[in-house]
Amino acid sequence: MAGLLEKDIRLLWGTKQTLVILFAIAVAVAFSGNGNFIIGYLPFVVEMIAISTIAYDEMDHGYQFLLTLPINKKTYVREKYLLCAGGVVAAWVIAVCLYLVSKSGAWYTGCCGRRYADSRSDFANHSFDQFFHDSGAD
Repeated sequence: MAGLLEKDIRLLWGTKQTLVILFAIAVAVAFSGNGNFIIGYLPFVVEMIAISTIAYDEMDHGYQFLLTLPINKKTYVREKYLLCAGGVVAAWVIAVCLYLVSKSGAWYTGCCGRRYADSRSDFANHSFDQFFHDSGAD
């Protein structure tokens, strides 16, 4: 099974450009307005990429070749489950770390040393107060 895992990891590592672009999108999403999305997005994308290794195995009669090796279908399926589960867990840990870093506010400070998120919420609170003050609702 270790050989199958190595095969799939090397196969996925061959698509470095795709992985780098998807990770860049994940970082951009994490540091945008709604960081909660990253916790579901990154594991989902990693699982889809891991499942795509099945398509690579189907190309050029790869199943027939793999089953000539000393593995059986049950071992092949276990390896795919392990690859997907391991990838999802690793992606979830990375996503939670990105979320926590993005919510800490340490990544960006605005003018006067205030966090950007604080200045946005101050603007929203001021606009909300101004709306109720101008509408006469007290």
